[in-house]
Amino acid sequence: MNSHLKGEGPLIAAVRRGWNQPLFGLGSQHRWFPAFVQASSDGDLLAAQRCLFGVLWEKWSRLSVNHHFTFESILLYVAQWEIVERWTSQNTSLGEQRFEKLLSELMGQYASLRW
Repeated sequence: MNSHLKGEGPLIAAVRRGWNQPLFGLGSQHRWFPAFVQASSDGDLLAAQRCLFGVLWEKWSRLSVNHHFTFESILLYVAQWEIVERWTSQNTSLGEQRFEKLLSELMGQYASLRW
């Protein structure tokens, strides 16, 4: 393993132990991980995003069971609706238009240059 890799969090030790294993040896503990890696490798970014949204939705649903009429329950509710909003508002052509607009704003006067 590369000695320059540093990090914090509960998975760092597991990744270090499984560095030379497929999926860092985490595929059996995190059922979503193989599907996410496969979708990413295939270039199917929508499927990869769907995996991540599914994991977040499940986690937030489990957490919300322990919180009733609390600030935490409101945050979890809003977070889940954010997933719904993101998923239902995806539109390739609008995404391309937004990207072009952001790129033009970023590039300023250089946006019209053609190479």
